Amino acid sequence: MNQVKRFASIFFVLIVPLLASCEKQEAKNDNGEKQNNKDEVIITGDAFDITDSSARLTGYVNLPFELGDAEVGIMYDKGQTFEDAVKVVATELDGNNRLTVTASGLLPNTTYYYRAYVQKGMAVKCGAIKTFSTIFYHVNSVSLDKSEHTFHTIGNTLILNATVLPINATDKSVEWSSNKISVATVDEHGVVTAVGNGKATISVTAKDQSETATCAITVAQYVTSISLDRVILPLACGNNAALTVTSILPENANDKSCTWSSLDDNIASVDQRGVVTAKAIGQTTIIAIANDGSGTYASCSVFVTRPCPIGSVDLGLSVFWATCNLSETGLVSSSEQSGDFYAWGEIQSQSLYYWPSYELCEGSESTLIRYNNDSSWGIVDNKTEFKDYDYEDDAARKILKGKWRIPTDDEWTELRTNCTWEWVTNYIGTGINGRFVRATNGNCIFLPAAGFCKIGTVRNKGTYGYYWSSSVRTDDPRKALDLYFNIDGVYRGNYDRYVGGNVRPVSE
Repeated sequence: MNQVKRFASIFFVLIVPLLASCEKQEAKNDNGEKQNNKDEVIITGDAFDITDSSARLTGYVNLPFELGDAEVGIMYDKGQTFEDAVKVVATELDGNNRLTVTASGLLPNTTYYYRAYVQKGMAVKCGAIKTFSTIFYHVNSVSLDKSEHTFHTIGNTLILNATVLPINATDKSVEWSSNKISVATVDEHGVVTAVGNGKATISVTAKDQSETATCAITVAQYVTSISLDRVILPLACGNNAALTVTSILPENANDKSCTWSSLDDNIASVDQRGVVTAKAIGQTTIIAIANDGSGTYASCSVFVTRPCPIGSVDLGLSVFWATCNLSETGLVSSSEQSGDFYAWGEIQSQSLYYWPSYELCEGSESTLIRYNNDSSWGIVDNKTEFKDYDYEDDAARKILKGKWRIPTDDEWTELRTNCTWEWVTNYIGTGINGRFVRATNGNCIFLPAAGFCKIGTVRNKGTYGYYWSSSVRTDDPRKALDLYFNIDGVYRGNYDRYVGGNVRPVSE
């Protein structure tokens, strides 16, 4: 082809003026068939191996000089004047003096004119003008690599690949289209983009013959997240509570419905409204799973506990803890209220808290009448807890009845070591400080920092909390064990028994 370009560039300068002298020379026998005439210098031969873009062209040469001294080839053009002719130089002749060249880059379904030529210097001889027509290979089928596809994420893309047959089709270009661009679009390269939920058909059509193939597209956006109104649900055996789906995302999810299930129906079951029923003590997980097949779900851990007495909560410990402090009329109505102050072992609150008014002594710390193991401090009975007197001196048992009582030192220790204690200021907007106690099962109580009462004055209110246990200090019976806390920590302590402290009851 380099030779073709080289000669094409000089064609108009050297060759065109000489073409007028090219004579049509074609020898035929008696039957009208072409034959080599040895008197002719150049003869145009046949065209063969014709395709839609190329052809093999032949000619015959009777040279009175060596080939190396002359340029021999074939020129071709779409017009008979050969004004835009392309010349292809032959590099050799076969044993019959035949030259063969390839014409390429042709247009399909087009008639071309060609003739053999020989040039030596300025002298040019040409053979007869002949014609050939290129072929047009029509498309007979179009197919896609997918006949259907489902998108589960709006915005995702898919590349469809079209196969046009036959492989040598002349024009294999195609056009793409979507019958519903609100669902899916397609560009000129077959890239399909999910736009919205629904169904669409993507079509590819061959520009030649209009052969068509289609792919059915479904867009069904998956749910990607589900949120519940709680992730932990403590529930007493036999009770029920409703879980609520607070959000399902994305907003354009195709199917936002869910199915509820329990990992252990024997512990707790759930209906399709999200209502959980506690059946047996233990722990299980309630799941809300999307119905769209995405597998997206949200879960809530359910802790089924023993039935609690009214006014108590199950923290997963050895006893139930009251939700509020004690007053002379029962439990106070809300957890931030401090309730009444009680001297240790007294069942009524006082206006003054000091030894002379303390009911379990005769006016001083050395005249104790109960819960004493040392004669230095009064009457010895060797009693150390309220249960030793059948809870006669337990304010919680006297006021609340049943199995309510003041917690033991061991029960306070259990609460202190098995729960998290968070210092809270302005508890739920009430202006009250205290400790928020959360159990591992998710249940919790609030203990206000109500301080203590000594003589007739409440001290350390808002900074300390003091809560009595049912136990005295055995090495100094003038003092009883308590739990106290401040912003810095939670501690096991002891205080003079006459001091007014708070009571947080427990029940068995």
